[in-house]
Amino acid sequence: MLNKYEAFYLENAEKQFKKLSAFLRTWQKKPSNFVLLADILRLIHSMKGAAAIVDDKISVDLLHEAETSLYNILQKQLPAQATEFTFLQNFLANLSKNFYNIKDQNQAKQKSFKQANQCFLSEVFAFLPKLAQAIAKKEHKNIDFIIKDNNLCLDRKTVDNLMNIIIPLLRNAITHGIRVGQTGAQIMINLNLLENQLKLLVADNGQGIDWQKIINLAVKKKIIDAKQSQNLPLAKAKNLLFSLGMSSSPKITKIQGRGLGLNLVKQIVDQHHGKIAVTSNKNLGTRFVVYLPLKT
Repeated sequence: MLNKYEAFYLENAEKQFKKLSAFLRTWQKKPSNFVLLADILRLIHSMKGAAAIVDDKISVDLLHEAETSLYNILQKQLPAQATEFTFLQNFLANLSKNFYNIKDQNQAKQKSFKQANQCFLSEVFAFLPKLAQAIAKKEHKNIDFIIKDNNLCLDRKTVDNLMNIIIPLLRNAITHGIRVGQTGAQIMINLNLLENQLKLLVADNGQGIDWQKIINLAVKKKIIDAKQSQNLPLAKAKNLLFSLGMSSSPKITKIQGRGLGLNLVKQIVDQHHGKIAVTSNKNLGTRFVVYLPLKT
């Protein structure tokens, strides 16, 4: 049975598709606009994360392929060629076809959620254990996954923002935090309402972050230069985690490798005037805490 979050997903996917189409049309007129291209990549990454939550595998595959093509263009800093725009047109056509196929299959069920604007987090988080275990399996890791939603019920826009934050942080915890062969590996998601803001905690008990490695990687990725890296304060080293293209993964997969996820998280938090803090200790794990103000 279609639950409320799946209904929200279908509605939001349609809106995001229209936004993506408009972005790509604008970018095609000026393919040297790499700032817009970065925005397109973040939107595609967001759409791919949402599709993964509800196990929309066709959309995940299509979005991943497009993300690969566009990311390569961004890395080269060269305008797209005619063949690449043809590929993107086909991609949009196939993505649209898939969305409308899903919508047609669930049209009758969607009617009961037509007027709904609120969603219990338990309905959303019901998808997360399966997704978390699927990521862990691909990474050859075993995890104990704990979710505490405190029976919160939120509007659909807030839910969408939360999931766009949670998914990259969850993937990061599994792929970079937990070690292969680690016993007692644990990842926790906890969400609380504090006066007029949400507090989200995503924590793991893995290997922790080596900040010097982060600084070295930023130099390698040309995010900062060698001179800037010398005696870099910890606060600035932490900010490097959220830079576009900041990924230490040796390979690119459907879930990681391009440094888009944490960059998307920071963008959402900043857009909504929130705050994000990260603390990490060697062999004791990493904690991301996000504060998101609620509209009053």
